[in-house]
Amino acid sequence: MLRTDNRGVARAFARQQAATNSNNQFYSPDGVTLYSYGAHWPIAVWHKGVCYFHRERHSVTTSKHTSLARGAAAMARIPWSTVETRRDLMALQGKAFL
Repeated sequence: MLRTDNRGVARAFARQQAATNSNNQFYSPDGVTLYSYGAHWPIAVWHKGVCYFHRERHSVTTSKHTSLARGAAAMARIPWSTVETRRDLMALQGKAFL
């Protein structure tokens, strides 16, 4: 698995690449979902060509992760939108919320 900085993880997620992790392993995509601090905290998902983020409040670090991902999506001219909660985010993927 490729290790990179947090910006590299955000760019990889914008390209829907799964094989990256941040150097500290706290920020990672699986190709469809982007996580901050593990599978219990998804911050973005891909659904039908749109990248969705949730609006729930985050820690300072997770807020930075979200900001990097939104910026990478904007730079790649990827359409993105928001949903209210992490539960809504996972429902887009048909996954149960952990």
